[in-house]
Amino acid sequence: MIDYERLWELFGVGSYDELRSSHRGWIKEYLGSGAEIRRDELTRSIAMGSRSFVENVKTLLGLRAKGRRVMESTGGY
Repeated sequence: MIDYERLWELFGVGSYDELRSSHRGWIKEYLGSGAEIRRDELTRSIAMGSRSFVENVKTLLGLRAKGRRVMESTGGY
């Protein structure tokens, strides 16, 4: 899950649709560049964003998030 509101704030884009479009472009560019380095903090996480966003996702997942911890990472949780 992605906290798009936080991304919107960080990148200062004009609208949610503009952010969505830019995000799709970044993903296509990244995947197309051959950068296939796996980042565990991204691929093993159930959510990334602000602390409140991640805690809310964990709460909503209930038992499915059992054993998961909210951890601080570069630029978020």
